Amino acid sequence: MVNLMVVMVYSDKCDGIDTCPGEGVCLKVCDLDAIEIVDGCPFVLEEACNNCGLCVMNCPNQAMSK
Repeated sequence: MVNLMVVMVYSDKCDGIDTCPGEGVCLKVCDLDAIEIVDGCPFVLEEACNNCGLCVMNCPNQAMSK
């Protein structure tokens, strides 16, 4: 069994969904609904994320990483 690291969101780079230049593209590209908004910022649900990296590749602020 391989342990995958969940995608991390860096709050110092993400100003929140309301001011996102990508208009919350991380939410739009996640087909698994593995991202919720908590206090205005995206939060990746470890149990739902399959580590595909679509949110990481599409974040305009480079605020997400694997």
